[in-house]
Amino acid sequence: MRNWKTLKTAVGFFLSMGILVYLGRALIPGGPRGEPWERWPNAENAGFSAEGLKQVLDYTKTLGTTGLVVVNGGKVLLEYGDIVQLGYMAAGRYSILAMVYGEPVTDGTIDLDLTLEELGVDDRQGLLPIEKQATIEHLLTDRSGVYHPTEFGNGPEGTPARGSVEPGSHFLPHPWGGLALRDIFEALTGRTFFEAVGRDLAEPLGLQDFNWKRQNPGHDRSRSVFTLYNLYVSTRDVARFGQLMLQNGEWRGEQLIPREWVERITSVVTSPEDLNPEGYRGRGLGFGYQWWPWHDPDPEGPYAGAYTYLGSYGQYLTILPKLDMVVAHQVFAGWYGPPDRSVGWDQYEGILERLVAARMDLVDSDSGSGS
Repeated sequence: MRNWKTLKTAVGFFLSMGILVYLGRALIPGGPRGEPWERWPNAENAGFSAEGLKQVLDYTKTLGTTGLVVVNGGKVLLEYGDIVQLGYMAAGRYSILAMVYGEPVTDGTIDLDLTLEELGVDDRQGLLPIEKQATIEHLLTDRSGVYHPTEFGNGPEGTPARGSVEPGSHFLPHPWGGLALRDIFEALTGRTFFEAVGRDLAEPLGLQDFNWKRQNPGHDRSRSVFTLYNLYVSTRDVARFGQLMLQNGEWRGEQLIPREWVERITSVVTSPEDLNPEGYRGRGLGFGYQWWPWHDPDPEGPYAGAYTYLGSYGQYLTILPKLDMVVAHQVFAGWYGPPDRSVGWDQYEGILERLVAARMDLVDSDSGSGS
């Protein structure tokens, strides 16, 4: 806690001096080539209907999808579009951030019960006394009640007035929390978020296109000291993050993320009826620690234990443990400004439903032929 201001100053100096260099590097695609994915020779060997997978592709072609990778049993089952192009993960960055929190939380480097006041965290307009009582855990679960302005603006429609919400009592994905979490992580661990992702995850996973030194460290600081940070990752590399989560943080005998942490961040903390804004309700999803788990699915059905991240314009990463499946979906946003296309959750669900049907159709067919 005593080191917060020193580390914060050091990180701020690093960003201010290096931002132009890193902004340039962020636009350079690619990185050290890792190991390529194994592939299924055909749909039937993977336990899927070839016709069913064709329907997935035919449907995907009608959407704004620029990259799709489906992994089953650790091998690529299906891909579409440019899966090498680096895509903007949008809010998916917070899900990756939650992943790298696992080790320092488990070893005691980060205490989730620490409040912003104890950490010495403040901002441009000053945090209110009630806001300073929010803990790191409140930030991770989007229940902090801190609604300080950010580069994104003042928050989503319906954001309560500042100081009106007791920390921990109200769910709202206000961007301040996700942005502050990066700086808190860096202050308490002495490592940048990008280095943690690169060295702890990307390198052992063998990502093919990711380079942690070429990411974007921050933007405008006029509204908040906690700035937007981007992750640019190819669709095939996004899928490998998902495979790690599917394997409960284990990769080739090494526990990259503590298993209990994977279980914790992908469990429901906020149920669908308590989500805000109301537009998040009705999807069948709850919210955990920067991941969206399915809420009360059929325990024997394909969505049992499933979870996803949701990013603006159509950035999704979905893990379906019951099917041993990972689905990585991206809409390339370009380097400047928003994309000229978008894939909404309802449209993306169409991909998931057709994938499930492709598996279930074959299972049903096999069952019928054996009766």
